[in-house]
Amino acid sequence: ELSSRFYTVVPHDLGFRDLRRHVISDVGALRRKLRLVEDLRQLHSARAVVHRAARAHPGPLPNPVDAQYERLRCQLTPLAPTEWGPAGAHWFVAAYMRDTHAATHTLGAAICGVYAVRREGEEQRYQDWKAAREGAGEAR
Repeated sequence: ELSSRFYTVVPHDLGFRDLRRHVISDVGALRRKLRLVEDLRQLHSARAVVHRAARAHPGPLPNPVDAQYERLRCQLTPLAPTEWGPAGAHWFVAAYMRDTHAATHTLGAAICGVYAVRREGEEQRYQDWKAAREGAGEAR
């Protein structure tokens, strides 16, 4: 009776199998079914969170990587191939990849894009550090 009620509340696709094999008759089977119910509850909760987020932000949800950079207050700007010249960022990144690749590394890599990264307040922190460093150099 209780197994029947469980399978009514939590539907299963048992097909045309012998239903007597699916009676919850021991503690191990009960624990497995309780874990299943807990997993279903967590899936339901996660779906509700995603649904609320989608309602709070109409339109498509942001890419998780983009959202992480946004939380870090970083602005990523793709550099056009024209900015990849011999003195540009692409050349620098390609040279770094080539020069730091050990002979034991067998994975190939290709540069798909180069991005400029600006982090809020970072330029000012660099200028402060640079001024302090130059000031310390003059004091020597």
